[in-house]
Amino acid sequence: GKLPGALARLVEQSLNPKVPWQDVLRRFVREAARDDYSYARVTQRYAHTGFMLPSLYSQRLGVIAVAIDTSGSIGTEQLNSFLSEGEAIAHECRPACIRLIDCDAAVNSIRDCDPTEPLPRDFSGGGGTDLGIAIQAVLDDPPVCFISFTDLDGPHGDEPVK
Repeated sequence: GKLPGALARLVEQSLNPKVPWQDVLRRFVREAARDDYSYARVTQRYAHTGFMLPSLYSQRLGVIAVAIDTSGSIGTEQLNSFLSEGEAIAHECRPACIRLIDCDAAVNSIRDCDPTEPLPRDFSGGGGTDLGIAIQAVLDDPPVCFISFTDLDGPHGDEPVK
């Protein structure tokens, strides 16, 4: 109780910095789709000399599943933010396909979207939230990565995913 309030807030902010979730997500996606040198394609510049040197090459990521929480607690602004981040991911890592899962208390639709096109903005939903069903929906054909955009206002499945 002897520390001034402004100084206490400054100490709290420096000890527990808040990192925007968008930055964390972008860092994860960059690591997953990292461009690196590979012998999958050799540098043509030196091919005539007999040297086989690697070139900068990145294989496209496979299918990325993106679950969008469309429950009643998600507003239009938040939904547009989720979709914008999904489009930024597609631009950043060039996946083969984005499997867009529209879910609230049930899976309303699963669409395979072209990553070079804008994501659709027409969703049903508006009920409660249960992200466990979105996870269960992708288990038959697992994607390279599963990203869920949600406000976490609801259960996340009753049983552990196997």
